[in-house]
Amino acid sequence: MSRKIVFGALVIGALALGLYGLRPGGPLLIPEDPARAPAITVAGARLVKHDTDGHKLWELEARQIETFESESLATDVTLSFFDKEDRQTLIVKAPQVRLEHRTGDMSLLGTIEATGEEFSFTTENLRWDAQKKLLYTEAAIQVMGTDFELRGLGFEYSTETARATIKHHARLRFKEPR
Repeated sequence: MSRKIVFGALVIGALALGLYGLRPGGPLLIPEDPARAPAITVAGARLVKHDTDGHKLWELEARQIETFESESLATDVTLSFFDKEDRQTLIVKAPQVRLEHRTGDMSLLGTIEATGEEFSFTTENLRWDAQKKLLYTEAAIQVMGTDFELRGLGFEYSTETARATIKHHARLRFKEPR
């Protein structure tokens, strides 16, 4: 089947679900106002954001995306970030993501797991500042590398420089050599 036919079938299916009020999927982490229904619900969705030079900034894949007037809500999300050479630098998995339409900012909700080229980390409730191209949290974080473990409070990761910073109470432990 061609991609256009599959995409068309997904869009028609999502619109039909929206029209008949059916909500597939599990529980939301964000309380939902029953009077506020999504304008569009799409299953198996992928969004790609490019900068003004046409370079890919991020790519979001989700089991489902619901679009409302001012935001979209995605569930079971894999969010990949890219550098200026369009190389993938970080893959972030989150149970739910809220994307603000006006600013492009995102809130990644729940337990977050991320993997980069030289490290991985886990934290709760990560945010994406679209203007600064910065991932950040004030929550506890655990960063793991091949030969170290770093724990602390608060975290920033610049997708432009690939620089990660623990903001408070950083504790570094080196692993025993094998």
